[in-house]
Amino acid sequence: MILIAISHFVLRRGLEAVLRGGNLQQKMRSTSSVSKAMDIIRNDKPKLVYVDKKIGNQLKDVQSKYSGVWVPLVEEDKEGSEPFLNWKAPKALVLNALEQQLLLVGKPNKHKDTDRGLSDREMDVLRDVALGKTNKEIADDLFISSHTVITHRKNITRKLGIKTVSGLTVYAILNKIIQMEEI
Repeated sequence: MILIAISHFVLRRGLEAVLRGGNLQQKMRSTSSVSKAMDIIRNDKPKLVYVDKKIGNQLKDVQSKYSGVWVPLVEEDKEGSEPFLNWKAPKALVLNALEQQLLLVGKPNKHKDTDRGLSDREMDVLRDVALGKTNKEIADDLFISSHTVITHRKNITRKLGIKTVSGLTVYAILNKIIQMEEI
């Protein structure tokens, strides 16, 4: 189970969306309340806790007794071996950090492509979408029409249940369709 204890609405919801979009196979709870975060930590014992400075400062005594991975949100990179998430870092670095942190609490569910029912062409389109290409660029690269690209994207969204480009990117990284270095 993952807990997101972040006081800022946009940061909390953004992290939730990215994690859910990455085909996350773990239960996730989210709160902006210190007392609710304490209750969740005590009762549900999450394996991974994302926490901002405001809430983290108020949970220091709980953190010392906590056995899971504690990941503070920061605005600049920190020294040391403890995990952290720099929310101001470039997209590729944030996605890489999230992937590494999720690996700390258990390997993500890696379905074979055929398990999800994606055709070879849909896999090609998914790869290009994850790399940030536009529909026109994808159409030109694959020698198909823009309308066909849109149809493939609709099918990918329906089959995977992932609606955002960032979610598809995380899915592609976690399922080794693309590498972090390609982004």
